[in-house]
Amino acid sequence: MYVEQNILSGPIPSSIGQLSNLASLHLSSNRLNGSIPLKIGKLQNLVDMYVDQNILSGPIPSSIGQLTNLTHLWLSSNRLNGFLPPKTGKLKNLVTMDLGVNSLQGLIPAKIGDLTQLDYLDLRHNLLPGKIPSSIGQLMNLFHLDMFTNLINGTIPLELGQLSRLAYLNLSWNQLLGQQEIAPRKK
Repeated sequence: MYVEQNILSGPIPSSIGQLSNLASLHLSSNRLNGSIPLKIGKLQNLVDMYVDQNILSGPIPSSIGQLTNLTHLWLSSNRLNGFLPPKTGKLKNLVTMDLGVNSLQGLIPAKIGDLTQLDYLDLRHNLLPGKIPSSIGQLMNLFHLDMFTNLINGTIPLELGQLSRLAYLNLSWNQLLGQQEIAPRKK
């Protein structure tokens, strides 16, 4: 289903859960509001979900963890709030996840380290507190990690140093602390 960049408004109908063979859901850049329906979890064949750049609010439903075939999840630039459901750790095929520019709160779940196929993770411009879970160091395919402008505190986990494919890292505008060690220059 491709209905991007229109002027669709109103909520996503809960009857969307009846589209059991749906593989792609592209609703980006509309004026959709309300919350993401709980029945979204019934879309067992869904591979791509792009519902970014709308005015959706409320929490991300935990039923999203039932979308085990999902490879791309883009919910950025909405008004989503609440916690990042730990059940997102069940999305073992997920390659990209963009939840940036929302009002998500609560700790980043350690289960995020179970998303071993993930290569793109964007959580920027939210209200996420607490520490960066060391389990992110298990995301060996990760090349893009953005947590810019949150309430993240503590130190940067050493496990991030294991991410050999990481090409983009933005942890600016948080409350990180610790001592920066700089290797001495060789003469």
